Amino acid sequence: MTLGPMDSGPLIILLALAGSTSANQNATSPQRIGWTSSPTKRGTAGILWSCLLTILACSWTVLHQNIPAELDSAFVKWARKLTWMLVTIVAPELTAAQAYVQWVEARNSVLEMRGLGFDSESWTMVHGFYANMGAFFIKFDDGTSYTLDLKQLIWCFTNGHLTSHDISISEKEIEDRSKSSIFAKVVTCGQSIWLVVQCIGRTAQHLPVSRLELATCAYVACSLITWYFWLQKPFDVEQQKAAGPVLKKEVLHQMLTEVIRNEHPTDRVRTQGLLWASKAAAFGIYGVGLLFSAIHCIAWNSDFPSSRERLLWRIFATSAAGSTASLLFLLIPYYGSRHIKVKSIGWRGDGEINMAWESLLTPIMLPLLVLYTASRFYLLFAMFYTLRSMPVEVYETVTWTEYIPHIG
Repeated sequence: MTLGPMDSGPLIILLALAGSTSANQNATSPQRIGWTSSPTKRGTAGILWSCLLTILACSWTVLHQNIPAELDSAFVKWARKLTWMLVTIVAPELTAAQAYVQWVEARNSVLEMRGLGFDSESWTMVHGFYANMGAFFIKFDDGTSYTLDLKQLIWCFTNGHLTSHDISISEKEIEDRSKSSIFAKVVTCGQSIWLVVQCIGRTAQHLPVSRLELATCAYVACSLITWYFWLQKPFDVEQQKAAGPVLKKEVLHQMLTEVIRNEHPTDRVRTQGLLWASKAAAFGIYGVGLLFSAIHCIAWNSDFPSSRERLLWRIFATSAAGSTASLLFLLIPYYGSRHIKVKSIGWRGDGEINMAWESLLTPIMLPLLVLYTASRFYLLFAMFYTLRSMPVEVYETVTWTEYIPHIG
C-alpha cells in the first residue's frame, strides 16, 4: 500500500534523530545522575512535564469523535472521549489508522456521489466525513428512527428513498456546526514542533536525548498523521439532521440485509473497531505501528542505566518493529490473492478463500499481535523508568546561539 502522505514528516524526524548513537552515548557512562531540579538548566521535572503535556495535548486535540446520540449526557460524551484519549496514548496507531480509514471512505464517497450527479460543491470530503459521523437519520411509520452511516445513506439515495434535496447541506453549514478550537490545535502543534526541534538540536550538538523525549517524538509523528487525515473532518458536532420523509419499517430491514453495519445503537454511529476488518484498516494500523516502533529503535546505542536495560530496550523495540513488519508482509498475499480471485472469476472474496487464508494466517498473526502488545507495554514503562538515572549531559541545554549568524 502506498502511504505517500504519511511518509515525509515522520521520516524527517526519524533521520534527524538517528545521529544520536554510540559516538556520544555509551551503555556504561561514568557520569550519571538521578532526579535533577531545574533552576538554571533542564531538570527532570521539566522533561517529564513537557513530554506529558505534549502527549496529553496531542491525544486530546487530535480526536474527532462521531456525533453523539441525542440523549447522551455530558458525562457520557466526556467519558467516551476520555476513553479514546487513553486508547490513543497506549496505541496511537489505532487512532491514526482509524483516521486513515475514514479518509479513504470519505474520498470514495466523493467519487461515488459524482457518479450519482452531485457536483464539486454539493458533495465534498467534508460532506463524506460528516455523513459518516452519523449526521443523518431517517424516521419510520412506527415512530422509530435510525441513524445512517455513509454507506447506508448512499444506499437510501440510490434506491430512491432519499433525494438530493433530503441530504443537501452546504459545507459552510457543516463548518458552523463544528466546534473546532483553532487556538488549542495551534498551541498543541507549536508545543509538538518545539519538542521535536529541541531533540534535533540536541542531536546536532551531540547531546543525549532521553527515552521519554524520543518516545514523545513518536507520538508527535502519529499525531501528525492523524491530523492530516482528519483535517477536513468536522470537530465535536453534536446535532443530527432528519433526512427525507417518513419511511416504512420494511425499508430498514431491506437496508440492513444489503448494507450490513457492525454492532452499534440505532441513535448514533459508533466508532468502528480497527483490527483487520478492511484492507485500509489493516495496512493503516500496521504501517503506522511500524513507524511508531521504528522511532524507538533510534535509541539502539543510547546511554542506559545498565547494559541489561539497554539489551531489553533493543529486544522489545526490535520485537515491536519486527512484528508489525511481519504482519504487513503477511497481509500482502492475503489481500493480493483475494484481488486476483476477484479479477479472475468475479468472486467477491468473502467465502472459501477468506476461510482458507484466515485458517492459515491466524496461528501466525495472533502470536505476533501478542508479541507486539507486550513489547509496546514494556517500551511505555521503560520510557519513564529510565528517568531515574540519566547521563549528566541530558540536562545540558542546547546552545541556540550557534545557529544565529554572527561575526566571530
